[in-house]
Amino acid sequence: SDAEVTQDVHPAEREKRKANQALPSLEAFTRTLDDPDAGVRRAAMKSLQHVLEAMCDYDMNAEQSAEVTKIVPVVLSSVQKNVDEGDSDQVSAAMEAMEVLVLTSHKSITRYFASLVDALAYVMVAPNLSLSTRKAAAETLNSITYVNADNIVSGGHMQRLLEPLLKLSCDVMEAGGFEECGEDVFWSVYSQLTTCLPSEQGLDLLLPYIISMVQRPEAHVRATGLQIVSLMLEGAVELGEKDEKVREVLAIYKMIMDTCKEYPKLINDPDLYVSEAAIKVSYEILRMLRQIEAKHMLSKKDNSAQ
Repeated sequence: SDAEVTQDVHPAEREKRKANQALPSLEAFTRTLDDPDAGVRRAAMKSLQHVLEAMCDYDMNAEQSAEVTKIVPVVLSSVQKNVDEGDSDQVSAAMEAMEVLVLTSHKSITRYFASLVDALAYVMVAPNLSLSTRKAAAETLNSITYVNADNIVSGGHMQRLLEPLLKLSCDVMEAGGFEECGEDVFWSVYSQLTTCLPSEQGLDLLLPYIISMVQRPEAHVRATGLQIVSLMLEGAVELGEKDEKVREVLAIYKMIMDTCKEYPKLINDPDLYVSEAAIKVSYEILRMLRQIEAKHMLSKKDNSAQ
C-alpha cells in the first residue's frame, strides 16, 4: 500500500518529497514573464529563479521537468526584450536561472542550446547592460563548458561565442585593470576552454585573435590578449596532471610557443598592465616547462621540442 511504501522511505527523503510537492506550478510564469510592466517581469524572473533552484534541490519529478522544458524558451525570448530595455537586474536573474539548469544538466538545456548560445552572445556585448550582468553571461558559459562541453563541440558554438567573449574581456580589462584579474572568477572561462574543449574548438580558434590583440595600440587590448594566453597555459598545466593527456599538453605548448614566443618581450612594454600580464605569461610558460621536464613528456629523440 501507499502507506507501507511511505514508511519505507527515509525521513529526510520523505521531507524532501513533501517540500517538492509544495512548490508552485511554473505555468503562471509564462504570462508574468511577458507582462507589460517591467516590475512584474522582474519579480517573476527572480521568483522563477528561486523555484528552479528549489526544484533542483528537491529532485524535480517528471511533471515538473516537463514544466521546466516549457518555461525555458519563454525565459530565453524574454532576454532580448530585457536587454533592449537595459534591464540589467532582469537579465542577470535570467542568466542565473539558466545556470541552475546547466549545472543540473536538465534536458531542456540540450533542446534549446542554440537559443541559449544566442542569448549569451547577445548579453555579453550589450552596451546598455552593466558590466556585472554581461559577466554573468560569461560565467554561465563557464558552467556550460564544464558540464555541457559536448553540446558546444557538436554544434561548433564557440565560433558564435568567441568574438562576444573577447569583446567583453577587453571591456573588463579596461574597467578594472590587470591587478583585479586574479580576484575575478570571470577570467576562469579561458582555462576551462583549454581543459574541457578539444583544441580545434578552443585554442585553435583563439590564437589568431590573440596574435592580433597583442599588436594593437590600445594597452588594455594587449593586456587582455596576454591575460588569455596565461590562462590557457594555466589550463594546460592542469590538464598535464592527467597522464593520459600528455599528448594534448605537448600540442598546446608547441602551438602557443610557435605563435607566442615573443610575448615575454612585452615585459618591457611601456604600459604597466601589459608588462605585468607578460610577466604572468612567462611564469606560466616556466610552470609548463617544469611539468614537461618532471613528467618526462619529451623523448630524447624529440630535438625540435627540446
